[in-house]
Amino acid sequence: MLHDARLPPRFWAEAITTFMHLRNRSPTMANDGRTPFDLYYHIKPNVSYIRPFGCITKVTLPSENLGKLDDRVVMGYLVGYMHEGDYRVWIPKMGLKEARDVTFYEDNAPLKPENGATVDSLAQPWPINEPPTASTSSHVSQPILPTPATTISDNVEPHREKLTRFLSGSTGMAHICSSGLAHPSSC
Repeated sequence: MLHDARLPPRFWAEAITTFMHLRNRSPTMANDGRTPFDLYYHIKPNVSYIRPFGCITKVTLPSENLGKLDDRVVMGYLVGYMHEGDYRVWIPKMGLKEARDVTFYEDNAPLKPENGATVDSLAQPWPINEPPTASTSSHVSQPILPTPATTISDNVEPHREKLTRFLSGSTGMAHICSSGLAHPSSC
């Protein structure tokens, strides 16, 4: 998901959370074609709010937090969901924000978000990749990502307990067991 969206690797936790959100709302053969959400809440999930991970967005900011001459609208990238209708958006100049008033540009955007340093990017060891462009050309250059010196499991192990609490609290269905991310019935 991160590679397709051409977002920096530091959004791996957002990608995992979004994956689990989508997985819990997808039918499986193990559940006789029903979704884990349906089995847990006994209602079919509403999926009309789901948009492509990493698509360009236009976020209207709440007016009570803005000055008279501040921008009312900013461009960003969709990186996740909070609840039905609430989205997590990365705005390069402002960081991660939760927003409800969002317009999505899945194919062509009038302009792309500014590629600038964010507050939290200065402390990250990974460089920020060039964000996706709004063009629809058939040739897309692939970003060159640095190779980390450690394995993925070395990076996940110190954060396993925190990630477990976060995932189990956000949907009530997903958690981490010794084999990795899984639905509770498969551990």
